[in-house]
Amino acid sequence: MSLLDRLVALHARSPRAVEATAVLLGAIGLALAITWPLVTQLGDNAPGTSIAGDDRAGYTWDVWSLQEHGFDLWGVDSQDHISQPFGRTIPAAVYLLQLTFYGPAWILGSITGPVPALNLAVLLLSAMSAAAMYLLIRVMGLGVGPAVWAMVAWSIFPNAILRMVTHYPLASLACVPVLLLAAWWWYDAPSARRAVVVALALAFCWLSNPYYGTMALIVVAIVGLIGLLRRLRSDGMRDAGVRAAELGSAVIVLVVLPLWALLRSSRDAVEATLGRDRDELAVFGARITDYVLPDADHQLFDAITRSVPELAAPGGERVNFLGYLTILLAIVGLVWGFRRLNTTTGFVRAALITGPVVIVALIWVSLATPTTWAGVSIPTPSGIVFDALPFLRVFARFGVAVSAMTICLAAIGLAALLRGRRPVVQVAIVAVACGITLAELPPGGGLPVRSAPPLMVTSRTPDQVPMWIWLRDNTAADDLIYNFPGHRSERAERFHMYGQLIHGRPIVNGDATGTGIGTDVTDSDHDPREPESARRLATLGVDYVTMSPQVYGVAGKSPPAPDPPPPGYALVRAFDDGSAIWRPVADADAGIAIFRRRTWWVPARTRDDREWRWLNDRAEVTIWTKQSGPHRISFGLRDADPGSGRQIEIALPGDRGVRTLSPTATGDVEFTASLERGRNDLSVALLGRRPRLLSRQDPRLVSLEVSDWRVESP
Repeated sequence: MSLLDRLVALHARSPRAVEATAVLLGAIGLALAITWPLVTQLGDNAPGTSIAGDDRAGYTWDVWSLQEHGFDLWGVDSQDHISQPFGRTIPAAVYLLQLTFYGPAWILGSITGPVPALNLAVLLLSAMSAAAMYLLIRVMGLGVGPAVWAMVAWSIFPNAILRMVTHYPLASLACVPVLLLAAWWWYDAPSARRAVVVALALAFCWLSNPYYGTMALIVVAIVGLIGLLRRLRSDGMRDAGVRAAELGSAVIVLVVLPLWALLRSSRDAVEATLGRDRDELAVFGARITDYVLPDADHQLFDAITRSVPELAAPGGERVNFLGYLTILLAIVGLVWGFRRLNTTTGFVRAALITGPVVIVALIWVSLATPTTWAGVSIPTPSGIVFDALPFLRVFARFGVAVSAMTICLAAIGLAALLRGRRPVVQVAIVAVACGITLAELPPGGGLPVRSAPPLMVTSRTPDQVPMWIWLRDNTAADDLIYNFPGHRSERAERFHMYGQLIHGRPIVNGDATGTGIGTDVTDSDHDPREPESARRLATLGVDYVTMSPQVYGVAGKSPPAPDPPPPGYALVRAFDDGSAIWRPVADADAGIAIFRRRTWWVPARTRDDREWRWLNDRAEVTIWTKQSGPHRISFGLRDADPGSGRQIEIALPGDRGVRTLSPTATGDVEFTASLERGRNDLSVALLGRRPRLLSRQDPRLVSLEVSDWRVESP
């Protein structure tokens, strides 16, 4: 018996098993083809192009950190290997609500290392997403041909490609077809069991990403409402009420309450680290044209978009192009379906009735806030969602669910075109449809997507960077490293963090989100040529300092000479790429004070060789000390309105009382406080006259102006 005969016999005995195996192999093959030749470079490259310190480097570091240092799934996760000596705290929800990516990457990382683990996780997510869309279309009863086309379209639509090359956790797209499958199953015949399945699918979306969880809530609300109205008409108020209670209870018990408890367990960390700027709702919100225009760099439409730029979308986060074939097939599906709506049942009927409503609703949610048409401001819900979930800012991502629903409707249209045709004609139509989709959907330079090392330092890969190799080979595991420049930049921080994959040492840098105390430290000590820089770092316990001219280039600044180093530092090693390693040799102070810039401190200005900040209502200062005991803290204190009676009230940590100070004739004040060794958090409050605008031209609020604090032993 030939191999073909064996396969035919196997298919006759177990057709579903054969089809499932073929689909999984096809999905894996599709993922490998989209990313080729990545599978041959798993240990070196990652999907996307190489930019120093971009998100790809960040996700690679994440996988390394999970593998080397572990992580929590509840409450607050403390990362003691960055932002030292304080550490960085982040909500554990960051990992739990992206578990479909970080879970496999963590497991694989313990076997293969971070870069191969990241690649394998991305390929796995891509394959599972494709297989999930195939399953949805097959369960809808639309046949193998439309399912194959939908699988291809779902694998290469613009958002899928963007996530595959930049935001790896968002490549977990399998949850969307699974949610639609569960929601339409419930719509077809609501029951308590099906309501539980819907809630579990919704939980799956939340475990994939908060963006997918939020859009899934909207989908469930719309499908649920339409389904209940249908029940109300057919079975009456009582039955509709029971079904509503079943669905609502399942969602509340299995999704809403656990999600509320999770976010509450790390509420302070969520607010401190994941808060976003409301202005980003306009920058990262979609426009209607994003759904019908290709991006400006699209390979197929390049000639048109270059000659007529108005016919191109900007790309980036706003890559929501649905594809002209997809739109055309969806229209065919709607026309064909609504003409036969009375005789259409099951999932197809559910898609026809709920699909257009979901598409319109999610496009509306995805729009920028504010959105203006012909000079008229259109109200959009993204601002309301942002107020409830302030860690969501890129509402153009809601186009993912719009694409999924449009592909489902298009699959109905493709199935209608295939009806009654000979198999060879059906295969030809599906092949042509796949070919057109492969040409028009992928954004930018088309397929396969490019890959490159997650980080390049000039022309060197990370394992060739001399300063990182030297630290790995010549320092102790607990030696603390400070990396210059301490520039407030996510790219710069990602660069410094990536060095840990080579040397493995704790660093003072590493607050990539720019929201924690690590950024407050690097803001104060961003360049070794600053006065007191070496003294402050010695006080923090820094053992070695690196200086990278490449990161100075990212910051747009000139680096210091590697040899001789600035005052207070001693040369350890200089390298041929202009980088250097120094050691702080200045005498350490008894302690240092760190102004928490996210509190009410107006940005500093330099005067009299000191930095001064205006106090606005309340603020925080953290003092790091070398030893426990009494300390004398002195600083300058000036009133914007001399004689106003303003005072400053300083609350000491651990209920050790308060100190109330008034500006003096000399402009300097001091107080004594008993402080613990290490970290001491103080709160500062303004007493008396409220802050005022500096001037009509300068909107800064001013009251008391406070200089840097000096911490000494009495």
